[in-house]
Amino acid sequence: MTKRRRSDRRLTRRQLARREREHRSQQLMTWIAIAVGAIIVTILAYGSISEILKARSPAATIGEAAIMAKDFRARQSYERWMTELEMYQYQNYITELSSQQLTVTSTEEDAATAAETTVDGGTDALIQQLQYTLSNLEQQLSPDFTNLYAGQVLDAMIEEELIRQEAAKRDLTVTEDEIQQSIELTVGYDRTAATSTLTDTAVAAFDQLDFDEVYEQFDINVLKIARFSEEDFRAMITAQLLAQKLIEELMRDMEMVRDQVELTVFTVDTEDEGLVLKSRMNDDGEDPAVLIEEFAQDDNPTSAGYDLPWLPQGYLDVQFGIEMEKAAFNTPLGKATQPILGTGEQYFVIYVKGHEERELSEDLLAQAEQQAYEGWLSATKGELVKYLDWEAAIVTE
Repeated sequence: MTKRRRSDRRLTRRQLARREREHRSQQLMTWIAIAVGAIIVTILAYGSISEILKARSPAATIGEAAIMAKDFRARQSYERWMTELEMYQYQNYITELSSQQLTVTSTEEDAATAAETTVDGGTDALIQQLQYTLSNLEQQLSPDFTNLYAGQVLDAMIEEELIRQEAAKRDLTVTEDEIQQSIELTVGYDRTAATSTLTDTAVAAFDQLDFDEVYEQFDINVLKIARFSEEDFRAMITAQLLAQKLIEELMRDMEMVRDQVELTVFTVDTEDEGLVLKSRMNDDGEDPAVLIEEFAQDDNPTSAGYDLPWLPQGYLDVQFGIEMEKAAFNTPLGKATQPILGTGEQYFVIYVKGHEERELSEDLLAQAEQQAYEGWLSATKGELVKYLDWEAAIVTE
């Protein structure tokens, strides 16, 4: 019987040393792989944690309240998407009007008549106006205006929070129906369009059905795409309504009846011209309205005459300076002032057409409301608002 030959031979010292080196090398590679893996996991984890922390960090604080980065991003996405939808609408208007132009031109036998019809109808002017608006909207979303656009969005959010805080102090509230109506207008639903032949109960059910359909489309095509929650949308609408309540509150103690003047203003190049003009009205009794026509026909581009509406104190000062306002309120009714040197090296002569206590006009009332609101907003904003690292949360698309 043949003896079995041993398959394992004793390893030499050199072979043992080489095996040991290979073993150590393999161990080293394993540890390096583990270390690299651990580093990658750490980096990814740090990145995720960092993003979470950034999202939870405030972009700005308003007193004790804060606007978080995630909410700021969501609002930017909503505003950018709404701007894009507005651009889409304007583009559709332009396309439709351009198509109508082509149709008119192709159906008219006389091309000149078609061109005249287009000009008379103002279609070209309207298209240009729409294109200008569209260009402005596109510019707002351009990369060059990203920071400016985001800053405006943040300021709007800050303003809304300031309104909520002030409304809470003054016990100002809005009703659910007011919020509902505002939401309906925002999403493009008109509750008055329901047929009047239905009973009140049927109309209410019909309205709700239609609104639910419209709102569902708004939710799908706007809120969900922009990742803007219904809660945030409703809070935005509520703040807008509270703003009007706040303006009414700010105007509550404002005097509606004030001392006002109605004026005709003339500008001339020299003091001597002003003295002659004053004499023509005060001494010769010439009608300021006739003098306005005379100035309109004059070739001198630096002289002019025009009427101003009823204005209370404080308005002339801003536009013309305190000296003109003093002269206007201290000159007798039906008389013209001495020539007053303006800031542009021209002289002004003011004729006082009327002077009495009267209520503010709608335009003046709107200006007063805006001034009161902006004054409150500026003061409160300066006191409570702190801008933080908001640029880290800017949305670019």
